[in-house]
Amino acid sequence: MNRTARLALPVAVLALALTACGNAPERAVTVGTQSPAAKAAQTSEAAPKPKGAGDKLNAKQVKAALLAVGDMPTGWAAAESEPEKDDTSTVEPASCQKLFDNMDTSGKKVKAKNKAKTSFTQGGMLGVQFEEEVASFDDDNQGDKVQGLAKVLTECSKMTVVDGADRMPMTMTGLSFPNLGDQTLAFRAKAKSDGIEVVIDAVFVAVGHNVVSFTAAGLTPMAGDDMEKVARAGMDKVATAAKS
Repeated sequence: MNRTARLALPVAVLALALTACGNAPERAVTVGTQSPAAKAAQTSEAAPKPKGAGDKLNAKQVKAALLAVGDMPTGWAAAESEPEKDDTSTVEPASCQKLFDNMDTSGKKVKAKNKAKTSFTQGGMLGVQFEEEVASFDDDNQGDKVQGLAKVLTECSKMTVVDGADRMPMTMTGLSFPNLGDQTLAFRAKAKSDGIEVVIDAVFVAVGHNVVSFTAAGLTPMAGDDMEKVARAGMDKVATAAKS
């Protein structure tokens, strides 16, 4: 695994089961103090989301919903996704670990019924790594925890992810992004390992039964316009797959 891909993994710690709020906001919720204008935008009506994007997906459909290399901007290549493994990492300080634990009121993590992921790269070993994951749950309410998670990330905007002997300091900041579902969470994280700092932009779209995540990690961030275009294309493919 190259260093950029390894540094992208701690974001999975933050991908709690996003479990739909009433009115869909126009913009994504994010980390940090928001202006009155931003708060007003989040209570306004969002543009229509792709019809069917929230429908429950079977194993074949989640794979069909994934982006293909032809959906990526010019210059991107397909890459091998990291194998699935149990997450044993924790965060420091302990007060932040407690906040994350309390996000799950049932006392256990809710697992997706079906999920699949795909990866792409631009610029080789030190370039940008992009990963998309489509996860479909039994429950048709995958948006309620977005505001709560944004609040936790604001309170714990500086923390350390501990995974065995690895200690990776992370700093979370706000990231402007449109809402593409019932709720969307977007933030930027900067992680350090062996003196190298990597920028990770993370977008989690919760809609109906589904949570679709888009993460881009590299020494420099993926262009914002490209990230938005790819995420919109990804949500369109989720809606198309649901009809298949």
